[in-house]
Amino acid sequence: MSKPTTPTSLSKLFACYAEFEWGLRDVSVLGPYSFQATGKKGPSKFLISVQDHEDFNINLPAFEEDFVIVWIQNKVGDNCVVMAKEDCKTGKMNFKEIAEVIKVKFRAEKPDTDFLSRARDRIQEK
Repeated sequence: MSKPTTPTSLSKLFACYAEFEWGLRDVSVLGPYSFQATGKKGPSKFLISVQDHEDFNINLPAFEEDFVIVWIQNKVGDNCVVMAKEDCKTGKMNFKEIAEVIKVKFRAEKPDTDFLSRARDRIQEK
């Protein structure tokens, strides 16, 4: 059985979220970790960076897109933050620095990728 392709679904997932929750239009996936959408100020590109924090620090990659969505998977509560390129620095950023430049924050959870296997097991048990 093949496993879901997480990288491709990440850009699709966040692009759909941006369209439905933020009202962005003309959304298109550019790659496994990036998408483009049009808002009130025109088109913007978004990079998706998935990482864990270590002692309340993340390591922000260099990027060319207008915004970065950082999904901090081991953070409790709102674990996704959107920041503009001009507000970010490449490399280590702590939560205090991030809090000062957040444009949007929200919660994302990993999908239950093993749902079908468990469902099949339960059906076979009956």
